[in-house]
Amino acid sequence: VSPRTGATGTPEVSITGGKSLNILGRRTPLLFTYHRAGALVTWTGKAEWRFGNYVLQFGGSLGDANEVNLTGEIRHTWSPQ
Repeated sequence: VSPRTGATGTPEVSITGGKSLNILGRRTPLLFTYHRAGALVTWTGKAEWRFGNYVLQFGGSLGDANEVNLTGEIRHTWSPQ
């Protein structure tokens, strides 16, 4: 939970919660966030899967326009031995 005053002086609050589930034998963290800035409310959620050095994130957000915006990311971590 994070209450604060935004750059324009309007009150803002963010609440983030999560849960890990076992999906298809893999631990899958799920994160959900409620963010309010003045009258604008946004809900977001994302899931993350790890496959060795690869991370796959998939999520979406829903704002006041009632449109779902999907997001995704694939990352690879590498370090020389």
